[in-house]
Amino acid sequence: MGDGKGNFTADSNTYYAGNPSGIIGEATGVSETPSNVVLARLNNLVPHQSKNAALDYLTWTSFGATALLNQTNPAPTAPSVFPSKTALAVSANNAAPTQQLTFTATVTGVIAPTGSVSFTSGSTTLGAASLTNGVATLSISFPTAGTYAVTANYVGDANNQPSSSNPASVTE
Repeated sequence: MGDGKGNFTADSNTYYAGNPSGIIGEATGVSETPSNVVLARLNNLVPHQSKNAALDYLTWTSFGATALLNQTNPAPTAPSVFPSKTALAVSANNAAPTQQLTFTATVTGVIAPTGSVSFTSGSTTLGAASLTNGVATLSISFPTAGTYAVTANYVGDANNQPSSSNPASVTE
């Protein structure tokens, strides 16, 4: 069985293979031909846990046909998302106050990342940008002189986990 992550594991479920008469009751007064047994059993169904009773009762062994029924198969689960990596570059590490700077976040993953990246400095969100071919850019300026540590935060998507860059330091 596939585990949804590209690996295969042994099937731990149990399967029924054999004469279902002990499970669903007898088809009485009907000649024993494959079609009559099936029709009689389909006409005399008793409640059963399966969602497809017709498949459960299309089993007969005396004529060489046996259906394997998986009564305990777990529901499928969504595959795991893959890790992503976010790198951040800045157009200049030293700038004059109010000088426009461009921050470029590059997000990589096993499957091409989509979505957006937010850019923060401490607890302040500087802005957000959508990814295009794994790249998001934001142009900003800082209003006062100082040293700022800016981080790019990828929010993740259906295939990729969120990730954050190392801080890029800018001095104005």
